[in-house]
Amino acid sequence: MTNKKIELFSLIAGIIFILSGVSKSMDAAAFSNIITEYGFANFSFISPIIILAEITIGLGLIFQILQKTFAGISTVIILFFTLIYLYGSIFLNIQDCGCFGKFTFLNTSPFIVLTRNTLLLYLLIIVWIKGKDELSASKWTYLTIFSFICLISFVTGYTYNTTHSKNSSR
Repeated sequence: MTNKKIELFSLIAGIIFILSGVSKSMDAAAFSNIITEYGFANFSFISPIIILAEITIGLGLIFQILQKTFAGISTVIILFFTLIYLYGSIFLNIQDCGCFGKFTFLNTSPFIVLTRNTLLLYLLIIVWIKGKDELSASKWTYLTIFSFICLISFVTGYTYNTTHSKNSSR
């Protein structure tokens, strides 16, 4: 497989992770509530961490930084969340996977969610096996990554805190 295909696979997977993280950050409290719907209320507080992890993974894949490492980690994450989604879909009758938060047009039927996750797993496994694990990038790349993570952290904190403050005052 050519390096261009690996770069393309990494770019596609990275964009999906960025879309997922950004959409969840726009209403982090709603994502926290989805975690509760799946029966994991004690773990709903980790929703901001999941969002930032998705953004970090996405940026790493897009900018080809530690490609193998991020692809390996994201493979495990996608497998884990796919199994949780299957559990919620089968046993709890949950239709919204919560994968893309506010971007409801990307939250689709269980068949499409599973197909998308399978294709994403394929891309990630190929990148994991054949990608590079380089850490070198320009200082501007790192500055861009840092700035984007700061922006998403602010949005996530704001949407997570605002909604939880309203709910706790009732």
